[in-house]
Order: sequence, then C-alpha cells, then structure tokens
Amino acid sequence: MRRYILYSNTGRTDGDFNINDLPGDGGRMDLIARSVISSLWISGEVRSDVEVTVCLNGPPNPPISLKFNGNNIQGLRPNERSIGHWIKKTLNYSDTLVGCEWSNPTNSNIQISKKDISELIPDNQEIYLMDKNGEKIKNVNIKNPVFIVGDHKGIPKKTKDQLKNKSKKISIGPREYFASQTITIINNQIDKKI
Repeated sequence: MRRYILYSNTGRTDGDFNINDLPGDGGRMDLIARSVISSLWISGEVRSDVEVTVCLNGPPNPPISLKFNGNNIQGLRPNERSIGHWIKKTLNYSDTLVGCEWSNPTNSNIQISKKDISELIPDNQEIYLMDKNGEKIKNVNIKNPVFIVGDHKGIPKKTKDQLKNKSKKISIGPREYFASQTITIINNQIDKKI
C-alpha cells in the first residue's frame, strides 16, 4: 500500500468552520482537500491501493489525525467542497475521542484519532520525507512507501528532527511545489515504474 501523511500546521481540529470558507475559517482545509484528491483519485476512479492520513495541528485541540483509505471510502466526491464537508462532519466527533485509537464516526469511512505525526509512522514501511534537498525520487528504489508531505508552512523543525532517524529525505526537484502537486508528481513517478 502506498501511504501519504500530510502535516497541516493550521487545519482546524474541530468541525466549527464554514464550509464556504475552507481557506480561512477552515485553516487551509482547501489545501487538505486538494491533497486528499491528488492522493486518492485518478480520472474516473479511486486508487484502492493508497491511503492518506492528515495530521491536523490547528486550533482548538491539536493534534487530530484523519485517515482516508482508497479501498473503503464512501460518499466522497473529488472536489474540495465534498471533501471539506466530510472532514467537517468527521471532526464534529473530535470531542468524543478517547486515547489514540482510530474511530469511524461517519458512513464515509474517514477515520479519526488523537494520534500525532510520530504515532503515525509505521515500523514496517520505508519512510520518505519530502525535501527539495533530498535525493532525487527517480534515483530511489521505492517499495512499500510512506511519504511525508508538509503544507504551505512546511514541516516544523522539531518534527523534522523527530523524523530524522526514521526517514530518508527525497526530492521531486529543486523547487517547492504545493502539497497536492507534490503528491501528484510522486504518484506519477511511481505509476511509471509499475
């Protein structure tokens, strides 16, 4: 399974945001929605072999993680409003979370947890931290990957330091791209090798 972890510095951790203002009121929930779309959808279908987890670190109660698995999501459409709606609906249950177990409160199959990014890193997969100064992705033999992608503010230094010994830095090129574009380029690079 191909996995993505998107680190969001500003994404709200409750459902108290206006669906018509995903960039402002939602704490850049538009960016999150586009990244979920880029991860899971190709023309006319959902990638059943991809999972994306969004680690939200905005107000009022971070962290909250949301997991979207292409194999079982339901009711979502590949547009920002639909994704934003289901995120909002799922986050409305954030105050009922106990511990770090995954919960599935809606019929969309979006899972929710209090896990922070360090708790999302699996032991049995290759972890790749996206960094413009990393090794070029085309030169890396990628198998069973987890890609960690930052939002418009990037990944905080403290978090990068925590991930340093668990991950390898790789790059899609010398420029920084939007998170959703980065994910699209990664998917394209891997798809070409299949």
